[in-house]
Amino acid sequence: MGATGQRGTGWRGQGQGGYFMLAPGALILCSGNGPASLGCFAFRHSRKNELYGVIAAHAATLQNPVSFGDGDVFGVVTEIHKKLDTALVTIGRAVNAALREDNFSVVDFNAPLTGVFPFSDYWKLIEGSRTQRQEQWWANNVRIPVRHSGFKSNRVDPPALQKKGGERGAVAFGTKQANMVTMRERTSRAGDSGGPVFTPAHQLVGFISMGGGKTDSRQTSIVVAERVFAELGLTLATWQNRDAWQATPSPANTGAPASSSSSSSSSSSSSDDDPFSGISLATW
Repeated sequence: MGATGQRGTGWRGQGQGGYFMLAPGALILCSGNGPASLGCFAFRHSRKNELYGVIAAHAATLQNPVSFGDGDVFGVVTEIHKKLDTALVTIGRAVNAALREDNFSVVDFNAPLTGVFPFSDYWKLIEGSRTQRQEQWWANNVRIPVRHSGFKSNRVDPPALQKKGGERGAVAFGTKQANMVTMRERTSRAGDSGGPVFTPAHQLVGFISMGGGKTDSRQTSIVVAERVFAELGLTLATWQNRDAWQATPSPANTGAPASSSSSSSSSSSSSDDDPFSGISLATW
C-alpha cells in the first residue's frame, strides 16, 4: 500500500494494517466524507508556528477533524474555498511539532516538492508571441510533463511502474489559464482527490480535483497551485523553511494525538482488502 510504511522518524498515524506517514499523496479522511489525499503543507507568514494541510474542498467539511482513515486525527478543517476546490486543514500543534524531513517526501516518489510551478510565466510567453498563428501554436503544442501522487493511485500502481516514475502525463495550454486545467495521459482514480500533480523536478503544478469516470480517468481536472497560493496568501511549507511554521511543543504535550475512538471503515479480513472500495465519488 503506497501510503503506508515505517520509513524515517516523521509523524505517523497508527491506522488499520500499519503506520500511515503524513506526507503529500497520503490517504486522509475528513469525518462524513469519502477517502481523499493530502496535497501539500503550506503556511502564511502572518501566522508564525501555524501549518496547514491542503486538501480538496469537496472532500472536506468545515470544523470537522481530519485523520488517516480510521487512524489518528492530525488536524481540523478551518477554511473551505469552493471555487478553488481547496480546503485548509490546520495541523494540530503536537503533530506540527513532531513533523520531520521525511514528512515532506511525496508518497512513492522519495523526494520533496521543490516549489510552486510558475504557470503564469508560460502564459506570458504564449501571449508574447508575435503573431496569432504563433500564439495558437504555443497554446496547442506546449505541454508540461507531470506525475501525480494520490491514495488510490499509490495503491494500484504496481511496484515496477512506481520505480520507473509511473505513467507519464502532461498538462496542456490549449485554453486560457483559469483556476483549473486538464491533465492527460496519466490515470487518476477515485480517492486521489487533492493529491499533488508535479513536474519531474517536483515543482507543484496543482491538485487533483475530478476525473471523467466513476473509478478512473485518463483526463483529470486539476486546480492550478499557483492560483491557490496567490489567492489564499500561502507559501509552500518545506523542511528548509520550518522556522516559519514549526511549533515548539510544550513539555506536557510532546507526543502525537491519541488515536481517534471512532472508525469510519468496516473491519477487513485482510490488510490487502480495500475498506473504501464500495465508495463511489462524483469527483476524485
